[in-house]
Amino acid sequence: MALARAAVVAREQADATSFLQARRGRASYTGERSIGSPDPGAVAVAVILERLSREWAARDDL
Repeated sequence: MALARAAVVAREQADATSFLQARRGRASYTGERSIGSPDPGAVAVAVILERLSREWAARDDL
């Protein structure tokens, strides 16, 4: 249950990074053009948590 909630929050927050301008990393070179694109690291964490949550739930169903 907690893992599923963490996955939901991670996705919401990853999507929320699209409204921010990148200031660090490779995307910082794009300046204002980075607005509208979610942070790749935040998206990666969300994807990992979503997959873990699905796999964990499937395991509980066995």
